[in-house]
This record gives sequence, C-alpha cells and structure tokens, in this order.
Amino acid sequence: MYLNTPSSGFSQCTTASQAPSTPTHAPHMGSRGLPPSPHTPNPSTAPSPAGTFAPYHHYGLMTPPESPQNRAAAGRRSDFHPLLDCSMGPLMFDIRHGVHLSGAVPREAAINHRVNRLILNIGPGALSVELIASNGMFTVGDVVAQLVTALRMPASPVDVANAQSCGVAAPGQYPPNISRASLINLRYTFVGFQLTSLGNGVAYANCLVR
Repeated sequence: MYLNTPSSGFSQCTTASQAPSTPTHAPHMGSRGLPPSPHTPNPSTAPSPAGTFAPYHHYGLMTPPESPQNRAAAGRRSDFHPLLDCSMGPLMFDIRHGVHLSGAVPREAAINHRVNRLILNIGPGALSVELIASNGMFTVGDVVAQLVTALRMPASPVDVANAQSCGVAAPGQYPPNISRASLINLRYTFVGFQLTSLGNGVAYANCLVR
C-alpha cells in the first residue's frame, strides 16, 4: 500500500512501512480532506486578472452576459451613442421638449452604423417617425432635435388610429391640430433607442419611453 506524504513543493509515495504509526482507523484530518469554508472563495472562481473578461461576477448575483457592464467589458460597440442607447444608461429627458447638450456631444455620431434614415417606433407601436441624416450622418444633436420636431407636428388620422389600437391613446375624437406627442398619454421620458433591424441604409429602432 502507498500513502501520500507532504513534501516541499510536490508529493511523493512511500511504502506503508515508512508511514507514521497512526492507527489505520483514525480519521484523516489533513487540510486537503476538509470541505472548503463557506466564507472562503473557491480558488477556481477567483477574480480574473486585470484586463481579462469574465462573463459573470464571481461573487454575489450573476450578471447576465448582455448587461451593459459586460458589453463594455467585452469591448462590444453599442448600436447608438451611449447617451441614446437603451443598454448603456442613456440620458433621460422629456421627448416633447428635448434636452440641452453641451461641449462636443451634439456633433458626435448618434448611431454606429452607416445609415441615412432612422425610423423610430415610439410607444411602442403608437407612433412611427422618420428622421433624415444631415450631410450623410446622424449626430446626437440632430437626432434629438428632429425627434422633438416630429412629435410637435399635428397628428394624422393614421397616427390617431395607431395610438388608439395600441391602447396608448383614449378612444374618441381628437381635434385636428393635436400634436403627435399628445397621443402618447403620460409617457414622455426618453429611456433610449433599441435597434431592431438594418437594411439599405435604413435603421429601424424602438424609441423607449416611460
């Protein structure tokens, strides 16, 4: 019979005659035989070295792979500017009035795809507005300004019918000069764009509000 005995840096095998005279029926109390303490982290789940990506947090609640933190850690580019993308903790503002943007932000690219048209589904499904890129690209300031302008326009009969069918607008007759924004009821706070599809220079996205 062979027994494992500790050595400096490695384990070696000795015969039973070389083993200590501990009774064979005595319980083995070596550190390797003890279960890990509930307060001691398992070495296999130790935090990754700096600069490496781990898909989940090792302690506490798991973070979904598609969370904003993990998307950033994985170096994945968002579909929209971080202030506009729903997955990146966007800027919140009243879509009826817009928001003041300072510094270089108004001139920064609003969408990270080559498109010249952006069709927004607002509500969801209550309204659909189309934005056109200026000079071949969308900037953050341009998108916010065009969105506010589109919502201030008078609602068409189609806009009213869509809003009512989605349950966003109350049934009944509306005055002919009512604005599109008035059909969204009380949900005016912008919480980000969510890209749904791309094709032929056109981006389709949900404009999420609450």
